[in-house]
Amino acid sequence: MKLAVTAEGKSLDSPVSRRFGKSPFIFVADSTTRVVRIIDNGAFAAQHLGSGARTAEMLARLGVEWVATGAIGEESFEILSSGGIRVVTCATGTCGEVLDRLAAGGLEPATASAPCCPGDEEE
Repeated sequence: MKLAVTAEGKSLDSPVSRRFGKSPFIFVADSTTRVVRIIDNGAFAAQHLGSGARTAEMLARLGVEWVATGAIGEESFEILSSGGIRVVTCATGTCGEVLDRLAAGGLEPATASAPCCPGDEEE
């Protein structure tokens, strides 16, 4: 199964990115082989509009089955969901921890987008 987690850095110890489309990096892992690919999402993240939709389309093309992130907008959520991709919102912890929880079936998919997560309003 292919799993994706938005990331603030290039290490599995990096925190999960709190903003889906603006995530600098994305880890895509195969839960069977345990191979992890790091995708530089900087080009999409730098776009003023449409970064989330383009990121969602890219992950769909890669055949990802689960995505874990912080906040995600309605359009991005719909692109992923309509492609059969399960989305976990407001994920916290390191990318490695979240990938492990996803692989073990320990996270529940969201039923709607999450434009912000608890604590985001404090920024």
